[in-house]
Formats: sequence, structure tokens, C-alpha cells
Amino acid sequence: MGLKSIVFATVIGIIIRLYYKQYYLRYIPLLASIFIILISFVKNTTIQLGVSFVFWRVFYVPSGMDYEYYTFFNLFEPDYYRNSIFSRFGMNSPYSSTSVDIAVGEYFSPEVEGIRANNGLISEAYANFGNEGCFILPFILVVYFKIISSCAKGVNESYIFFIAVIFSYAIISTFIPATFLSSGVWALLIILISYRTNPQKTL
Repeated sequence: MGLKSIVFATVIGIIIRLYYKQYYLRYIPLLASIFIILISFVKNTTIQLGVSFVFWRVFYVPSGMDYEYYTFFNLFEPDYYRNSIFSRFGMNSPYSSTSVDIAVGEYFSPEVEGIRANNGLISEAYANFGNEGCFILPFILVVYFKIISSCAKGVNESYIFFIAVIFSYAIISTFIPATFLSSGVWALLIILISYRTNPQKTL
């Protein structure tokens, strides 16, 4: 996770810890809808540009990258997670001289050396299993979330909600094996296991 992501996660974590109430969760969709409607009436250019950037980054960019991954891996061989931690076990990737995200980024933006197409979920499915990945990856995600869920039993709900936000951001931004290392998932899982609660102990 980059510096901006860390700052964002820290701010969100503080807000969730201070104001989290399960009762409020049912109002999130309603409040989000009201906010979007109200912000559409704001005439301030700076605010409009800021909101437009958020929508562009959240909705347009990931979808555009998904199509780039779809196009790229219909032309070239899927990686099958060989260019990840599994490369330490003798698996040779056709993208070992670079990385999958850089290979895709440079293919569609050849004028920019080293550009990365960081994306997850659908992009990860195409990159590692081709078109069949859209059917395979959901099963991998189920196992991934079951591991996280088993580690989080007994932990305060406000922390679980915050961690869910972090995990969600991680898997839409990068591939699952990378989330365990670069996104700090291993560390979070260890912390969760260490602070499993009992009637006398709460996180």
C-alpha cells in the first residue's frame, strides 16, 4: 500500500473506531445517495473536480484496466500465479523478466517505461487463468475470506469493519498473493490471532 493509502486507512480507522455502531450500517446506502444528490448541486469547481476524480478513479479506471487485462491475456499466455511467491518453488513465468502489471501497462502505454496496471479481481482472473478465471477466482476468494473470517472470531466489530475496508481495498488494487505481503495482510492476520478475545479480554 502506498503512502496515500496508508493515510486514508489511518483516517478511516480512527473514524470507524470512534463512531462505529452496527445500528448505523443500515443508513450508509441512504446517506451515500443523499450525499451524491446534494453534491451534484454544488457549483464550486474544486469540489466538482474532486468528486469527479473519485468517481473516475473508483469506477472508470478499474473497468478500463479489466478490459486491458482481458485483451492482453486473450493474446498472450496466462501467468497462473507463476510470477508471484510461487516462483520460489521453481515455477517459471513468461513474465519473469518484469511483472504482469508492468507487462500489461507497457503493452497499452509503450511510451511510458515501467508503467504499472495495478488492478485486482477480474483483472487477476484473466491474468492467471484466462477467460476461465471468472469462474475459478470466486472459489479462491471464498477460501481467502474464510481464512480472514476464522482469524477474526471474537474481535471487536469496529475493528472487523475497519479490516474489511482494508482487505476490500487491497484485493481490488492488486493480486491476492501480493496482498499477503505488500498490503500487510499477513501482519493483520497475526495481530487478529494474537488478540482473539475471550470473556475477560477484548481488543
